[in-house]
Amino acid sequence: MDLNKLPPTPYHLIDLRRYIKSGPYGKTMMLCTSRGCPQRCTFCYNLSFNHSRWRGFLPAKVLNEIKHILKQHPDIRHFEFWDDNFFADVDRAREIVEGIKELNVTWLATGAHIKEIYNMDDDYLASMRDSGLKEITMSPESGSQKIIDFIKKNYVIEELLTVNKRLGKYC
Repeated sequence: MDLNKLPPTPYHLIDLRRYIKSGPYGKTMMLCTSRGCPQRCTFCYNLSFNHSRWRGFLPAKVLNEIKHILKQHPDIRHFEFWDDNFFADVDRAREIVEGIKELNVTWLATGAHIKEIYNMDDDYLASMRDSGLKEITMSPESGSQKIIDFIKKNYVIEELLTVNKRLGKYC
């Protein structure tokens, strides 16, 4: 299914205030901008549920949804992207990041694969920081390369260490 063919979210049918939470970055709204993950981690539900397939909303659709929410609830200051892998398409994520810069909000991504962050250049990481990035959640699962290989996480420990050091400069 092409997610971009779905109609706009019918926010008028729900009391959105029930889904806005207060957090360390102010009033917060959670959004899913994609479904699935292309990785093949052996323990993950995505392997069977989404068949390791990733589908994302177009950046314009994501940004329009954020703008719509902000228009109705201007007190929201922070968005949490609860995707399984927000950065599966790094070009799409970059477009969203660039668009968020204009909205004067902060954000975090709860789903990121270490390899995708590892492959980002410093300009990309700085752009994310400048757009209001506060956190990126990754799941390394283990500090043992043997275990990482066994569960097919698709990265090496040195990449994880590098990513953590680099993100320390930008988050």
